[in-house]
Amino acid sequence: MPKLVYPEGTRTQITDNIRIGYREKGASKTWYARFYWEQGRTHAYYSLKLPYEDSQTSQRLAEEAARKKYSGFHSRVSRGEHYTSDMSLRNMSYRYLKEIRKKAQENDELAQTGLPKWKDHKDGFWTVKKYNKRETYHNQIAPFFKGKWNHNIADIPLRFLNTFVEWALKEHDWAPSTINYHITEIRRIWVCAFEKGYVEHIPTIKRAPQDLRKRRRRHLKEEEWDLMIEWAAERYRARYQSPSSDPESIDLAYQYYLWLHVIGYTGVRPPHGQVLKNLLHWDSYKVEGRGTPDETRVFHRFDEKNKEYFAAIMPECWDIFDLLEEFRELKGLDSTYIFAHTEDKDGCWERGEPIKNFRTSWRTMLKELGLDMPKGTPQAQTLQPYSLRAYYITMRLRYGDMRIEDLAEATGTSVEMIKEIYYEFTTQKQYKSLTSGSVPERTITRERKEGYAILK
Repeated sequence: MPKLVYPEGTRTQITDNIRIGYREKGASKTWYARFYWEQGRTHAYYSLKLPYEDSQTSQRLAEEAARKKYSGFHSRVSRGEHYTSDMSLRNMSYRYLKEIRKKAQENDELAQTGLPKWKDHKDGFWTVKKYNKRETYHNQIAPFFKGKWNHNIADIPLRFLNTFVEWALKEHDWAPSTINYHITEIRRIWVCAFEKGYVEHIPTIKRAPQDLRKRRRRHLKEEEWDLMIEWAAERYRARYQSPSSDPESIDLAYQYYLWLHVIGYTGVRPPHGQVLKNLLHWDSYKVEGRGTPDETRVFHRFDEKNKEYFAAIMPECWDIFDLLEEFRELKGLDSTYIFAHTEDKDGCWERGEPIKNFRTSWRTMLKELGLDMPKGTPQAQTLQPYSLRAYYITMRLRYGDMRIEDLAEATGTSVEMIKEIYYEFTTQKQYKSLTSGSVPERTITRERKEGYAILK
């Protein structure tokens, strides 16, 4: 342990368990605290990250910092934990998942010979399948917390937790019920921590409203789609023809052009890039009857509830997938990802690693086409990569002449979601389909008798 200097004439013994002093390192001096545990038999020191000054103000700040740091350690020790135990939200989430995974595995084993014994949060029993759903929720929750994922769970304020709904509406196409499932899962981390005495209360987090119409995004217009495709094609041509373009930038522009078509003609959710398994993989691309009149092409995906669905690839996009296969062969890529980097970039990626998203290209495109909006603009007025999925769904509704139930199955969403978010119904627009098949059998002549029509 380092040698700490206890300045004379200064109150350095704050309590029986806390003493402060400073440590010299070169020309600088920094306040440190030494904490005593087990009636003084063991001790540890920690930097208070405050510069030492020979003043009462400096000493007071050091005392306050030492007391605050000690209180966190003391709360752990008083619960029977080691004073260095990890009390972060990440660790609490891990503990919760570990606990229910153990119960699920034991229940699945017991199911072979007898009755399971560990009940879940409802009226059933834990299974590995149920655990896997919980783990998926936690993977989806993690990006919301970002840096706070490593903070002490007791220090995360309710004010921050109440922004989850806003974040979920912006980042995902989740139904209110799905958002609320995630909120419930967040609270269960706190329940687990509360039961072990790590937190003093379980937060009541603001839940998502059920009015889905408020979630409508601005729909991508057909003419805007055409502009996007032409912009992407022109950018690729310009880079390809420029002698100063590096190969990776040419390949990125080419793949962005293809990516627009893939999302726009399949309706799959464009991955955000945080979860690698959600990226587009070659083994999800299924072709049957290639070259025959009965040829079909689909994309195997999973929705936010981990339910599988098969997205229909429009025939207009078959050549795009053919181009992607040719590109992969031309570049000699053995990557499992459909969109992958073709060159190494020091400190960023290696050849074959996935292109996690095309957000930079998307933002540049919107700006150059005059379709971008100022930061803070409500989502109903902005275009996001997710707008491509919405475009597919609205085009299928407008021109596909198909049942909403079938479209919901093929896009991994719900009938309720499609009706409330994407379906723009008016009797005038749907007049022909509403009146098709109507053939009146009666005949009314123009003859009148005492003001009454004569029916024949």
